[in-house]
Amino acid sequence: MQMLLSTTTILVLFAWAQEQVSNMPPSWSPFAAVEAAVAP
Repeated sequence: MQMLLSTTTILVLFAWAQEQVSNMPPSWSPFAAVEAAVAP
């Protein structure tokens, strides 16, 4: 149960981070390179 809760929390945080990144100007976003690498 604890592991499931932890996994859910991580997924929620990841989704929130993705949303924040998409709202940022990509020029100074530290995740811009990661987004470019992951996005097809």
